[in-house]
Amino acid sequence: MFSSFASPFFRVSDVERKPVLVIPMDDREASLSITGMMREFRITSSDKDGIMLAMVGEALDFVTGLRIGDWLPTEILTGEASWVADEAFQERALVRLNLYLLAWMSSGTSLVARDALCRVGQVEMSAEDLTTGLRLVTSKLGGITPDEALTRIRQVANEFAYIEALRDGLLRGAARMVTTLDRLVRTLHGDTARKDLLAQVRRLAAVGVADLQGRFDTADRTVADIEEVVTSPDAVIRTLRWHRDSLYVRCRAWDRYVVEWGTLEMKPNARTWQLIHETYCFLAPRFMTIVEWRSVPDPSTGPSADRSGMAW
Repeated sequence: MFSSFASPFFRVSDVERKPVLVIPMDDREASLSITGMMREFRITSSDKDGIMLAMVGEALDFVTGLRIGDWLPTEILTGEASWVADEAFQERALVRLNLYLLAWMSSGTSLVARDALCRVGQVEMSAEDLTTGLRLVTSKLGGITPDEALTRIRQVANEFAYIEALRDGLLRGAARMVTTLDRLVRTLHGDTARKDLLAQVRRLAAVGVADLQGRFDTADRTVADIEEVVTSPDAVIRTLRWHRDSLYVRCRAWDRYVVEWGTLEMKPNARTWQLIHETYCFLAPRFMTIVEWRSVPDPSTGPSADRSGMAW
């Protein structure tokens, strides 16, 4: 079927954000959704073609487009990342896990103050303390040597390095965007409608950053239990990879706006207001709270009695 078209490729549709097959036709493009294609050719989700098309749809979370014959990203094939976390992030990830180990050694838990985690790489720790911690944790768990425990911690740290890289590019980038919006709210002047729009964008951006922070906090908790890291590194790595992919997809969505706001001139020009409008269109469907008041039957008082309910 594909050979009958000229250079078809898969991408995500602009409006519905669904995977589609795009077929160039002169100066235009025709597109067919994957679900529509499966329906047209009577392909079920359990067929080999159906399984492959589902993998293509998942792959478009990680790449902009796929042509026939392209390799799928490794996230889909093996679970490994198709991108590289720099050595600096690998070192930062290992330091974080070492902090959890030292916290466990001193208090019996892996609780570490947020300010200490924010200063990862600046917190002093001695090789002697780390060796003592490894000996203590392996003596408690039994059946594993300190060298094996260290190897497992490093394996988990190598995976956690991707979370650190995304924290630097996504979370901190989005936070800088909110800081820029704060400055604009204080200094930018315009008509009431424009000022209201700017205030909405700033509020929604703050909600978005809080959402991202919560997701990173959840990923951090995956490696906070040092005993779990040492006893079940494979399970911890699987969970980390799920968080990595979820955050990476969000990083791709946020990236354009983080970059644009990082290069913005603090002036009330056409580009500034256009970017504010485009940012609102990006943030509103994701973070605007929609409240629908409706009448909900209360089973405890019979079918005729209604009460107010709120659906989010």
